[in-house]
Amino acid sequence: MRTYYFNAKVILDSPLHIGSGEGNDYVDSLIIRDVNGEPFIPGTSLCGLMASLAKDRLGLEGVNASNVEEELVFKALFGSAREEQRGRESRLVVLNAKLCQGTEGKTLIRDRTSVDRKRGSAARKHLFHDEILSKKAQFKFICEFREKEEVEEEEPLSKYGAGANREALHLLLDILELLEKGWGHLGGKTGTGQGDFRIKGLSCFYYDRSNPDDILPFVLKGPEELASRNSVELKKLRAELNKESPMHRGAPRRMKIMLFSREKCKLCK
Repeated sequence: MRTYYFNAKVILDSPLHIGSGEGNDYVDSLIIRDVNGEPFIPGTSLCGLMASLAKDRLGLEGVNASNVEEELVFKALFGSAREEQRGRESRLVVLNAKLCQGTEGKTLIRDRTSVDRKRGSAARKHLFHDEILSKKAQFKFICEFREKEEVEEEEPLSKYGAGANREALHLLLDILELLEKGWGHLGGKTGTGQGDFRIKGLSCFYYDRSNPDDILPFVLKGPEELASRNSVELKKLRAELNKESPMHRGAPRRMKIMLFSREKCKLCK
């Protein structure tokens, strides 16, 4: 069983505001910060966006939006937690994205106001001040994909596809490709142009949990020790998955259409 590690940089294409739910005497909404006072992007925010992109991706296969969370491949990647059913752990783990070394987490204060619909102008005494992160900031994106033993419910993924691990990994690669192309937004006020981002420099390596030669360096020095020895060529991995998975036949073409539509929308803005 392998654990795949995906690393990239988060590049902001517009200012970002992920609120902490707190304010002070001067700012109504402060951005979220870690214990050292540095801005960061919560892994839960990134994972939520990735789940949303997975739904868009599965929609290309004809999956109904109202039923997408019940799709086996979706649950294989993101897990499930239902009161009437036994929950299942996710194969995907997304870490908090911390500021890259040498990157300044400069913030700005942006004013906003409410609109009085009757008067058609700014409402009185409704001026707000939000803290936003400059788009010059860059963050370190890390996510893990952990292969697991298939459960009984996932057997159709082996019968009609490449198995739960491979199908879920294939879906993850599609999501990461969408993130590379700037698909999706983070934080608040995305309707005003905030929160645009993309990932850049995506790389991958794996840790074989059943290989004794991997276990010792992993325990002593951490997963990064295996980065050079167990590196993965993503283009080759994607090609392998495309061949293995009959469930994704035609998917590369549909992905290209999806990505082209996104680029066309950007040009029209």
